[in-house]
Amino acid sequence: MIFRRPFKLSGADDVQPAGSYVVETDEEKLDASFEAYRRLATLIRLPGTRGSAEVGRVIDIDPQELEAVLKNDATGTETPASKKPAWTWAFEEGVLTIDHSGETVSLGRYATREFAAKAAALYIAKQTDATPAAVPRR
Repeated sequence: MIFRRPFKLSGADDVQPAGSYVVETDEEKLDASFEAYRRLATLIRLPGTRGSAEVGRVIDIDPQELEAVLKNDATGTETPASKKPAWTWAFEEGVLTIDHSGETVSLGRYATREFAAKAAALYIAKQTDATPAAVPRR
């Protein structure tokens, strides 16, 4: 995706510069009589944080938030800052933790941030009886 203006996502602490970004949607095929898929996660590849040795990062994003950011980019308008999400997750030193209403749960170790994002989406969907979707990273 190409952004013509700088933008802010709730899953990232910093403003992202205008430019081209890779957005990936992870889906699983449903066992149905017709072809159907369920979204597990939507991920965006971002440049590393300024002042760190980080080369790049991948964050889990809410598809509706991405759509709003793209609309704002196209129209040149800004929407009010989004409210803090009910569920957030963090992946630090290989450990996935999920926060809900101030309560933190550790879900163990994962090899990559992408696997952690999928595990977070599935855990939260199971807890809320919802379809897995993008869950903001804190």
